[in-house]
Amino acid sequence: MANNAEQQTEPESTAEPRRKSFAGKVIDTIDVPGQIGYEKIARQLPFFFFLAGIAFIYIANSYYAQTNIRKINQIQKDLNELRWDYTASQSDLENSTLESQVEKQVAPMGLKDFTSPPKKITDSTKHGH
Repeated sequence: MANNAEQQTEPESTAEPRRKSFAGKVIDTIDVPGQIGYEKIARQLPFFFFLAGIAFIYIANSYYAQTNIRKINQIQKDLNELRWDYTASQSDLENSTLESQVEKQVAPMGLKDFTSPPKKITDSTKHGH
């Protein structure tokens, strides 16, 4: 029977113990709960929540800023496009108001450019003559 007891304990001793994670090893090394105590940790919870709130506000603010930067960039692209449209329209207007262009546009209506200079019309009754 002593043999049976030794045989039963051998497989247990040869089995590898469960490995601890890196964080578990660090906590065991430092022994945080034993040195600080749960009461001190519990007293620091409001400060921890304050820091978590500040971190949340920081993340939300950076997200908001990135959204605004995207909007500003889009508006600047739209503004540049509108400037190009304005410049093109202005150029077309200047081109269409040239005398040669006006003559071409009114030619179908039968209007022609004067070949002689304009004559001055005076009213002789107003000058006292």
